[in-house]
Amino acid sequence: MSSRVYTRLLITPIFWVVVLFVALFLVGFFWPLAAAWVADNAALNVGTWLGIVAIMLSPLSKKSRCDFRADFDRSYGRFYSHLPPEAHPTLESPVENEDQYLHDELFDFAIIGASHMAKGVTEYSAWSKAMLAEEGSESLRPFLRMVYANSKTLLEKTREHFSD
Repeated sequence: MSSRVYTRLLITPIFWVVVLFVALFLVGFFWPLAAAWVADNAALNVGTWLGIVAIMLSPLSKKSRCDFRADFDRSYGRFYSHLPPEAHPTLESPVENEDQYLHDELFDFAIIGASHMAKGVTEYSAWSKAMLAEEGSESLRPFLRMVYANSKTLLEKTREHFSD
């Protein structure tokens, strides 16, 4: 993910905290009894702060970023590519066109997968176990077939390039 995405993920909760404080200030200014009730409600305060901290720390979690990317790609990925929707990679269709859009992180996995294939791990079952063991995250599992196909293509193209 680009640094702009991380900035956006961190600025948005800060913006909402500021809006919340302004709203609470206005409530306290116009309705002091309501503000006192909110200030004295320990469960509400603890829950609010725990939620804010969880939202602010979520971009730091690798699993959260992978889950976010998978959800985002499933919902909006087709809008961030120069390809028509039918040309997008799916679990069933390998990347055959070298210009086909593939996210940076999945391309990184394809490179890692190609290195496993170059070492002789070419059977899908052994390859997928090696990939999951190296990555250590189940969030890669839905993309394994696509990464496998791309790794194969990448290895073939690399061998062709260096054999010339």
